[in-house]
Amino acid sequence: GEPQRAAYTVGDTEVAVAYRYRRGVLDVRVDDAALGEVVVASATPDLVVLEVDGVRRRYTVTRADGVSYVDGPDGSVALVEVPRFADPNAAAAAGSLLAPMPGGVVRVLAEAGASVTAGQPLVVLEAMKMEHTVAAPVDGIVSEIHVAQGDQVDTGQVLAVVDEVAEEAAAG
Repeated sequence: GEPQRAAYTVGDTEVAVAYRYRRGVLDVRVDDAALGEVVVASATPDLVVLEVDGVRRRYTVTRADGVSYVDGPDGSVALVEVPRFADPNAAAAAGSLLAPMPGGVVRVLAEAGASVTAGQPLVVLEAMKMEHTVAAPVDGIVSEIHVAQGDQVDTGQVLAVVDEVAEEAAAG
């Protein structure tokens, strides 16, 4: 499957992390550079023990106010998680409607070129047996629909784009 993605800021630098399990080994990439074979020996919210290329490393984790402070053999770092909807990889245009979670597209309720009003349902997703409606954020025109019924989507994937229409233009 697709790797899980997260982004953190460390000081002024943004770091993109992607990871997925393969046969008990964690494939981790930081800014698209592979970290080698990472085996999770143990993991709790406060302590993570990793084996990186056969070398065991202990990391203690302390969280406060949205910051994760990680202390390990290679020093300390403060990681601030970047909100998922601000995923730099998506680089979404204004008006883009992003999938709030992975799921399946149950219904697409608008097509490109349609006029919509703020709050109007555009796409219905099903995730974990629950339906989630993704609505137009503004009054405008649907300029793009990127999904069809039955598609599987990932968190942060662009579902549709709504171009805002200025009120004066709409009135005239």
